Amino acid sequence: MDEPALEEVVEILRQAAPRLAEHHRVEIPDDLLEQAALLARELLPDQAPPGSAIALLDEAGALARLRGTDLREVTASDLADALAVRRPTSPPAERPRLAPPHDPSVWAMS
Repeated sequence: MDEPALEEVVEILRQAAPRLAEHHRVEIPDDLLEQAALLARELLPDQAPPGSAIALLDEAGALARLRGTDLREVTASDLADALAVRRPTSPPAERPRLAPPHDPSVWAMS
């Protein structure tokens, strides 16, 4: 299945924005919708649009709400911060490995 065109993703964001704005009690300017679509497409390639763009906008709305200022408008800075949350720069920490079942020290302790 082909990814939707940028214009289609922006239109989907336009439809989702009022619900996200109401949920987070913020304002989402229309010009941020295209920015969110572009950032998601270019910098979150392992996540499919429009879901990646909606998740990015959702995270930005949450960050704008948590900012705690009287200005409850999602900004480009909120989008950048949301992107940093969704796309960490360092690789995920490796999970500690348990001793393999054939390790004799495991059997010696039981």
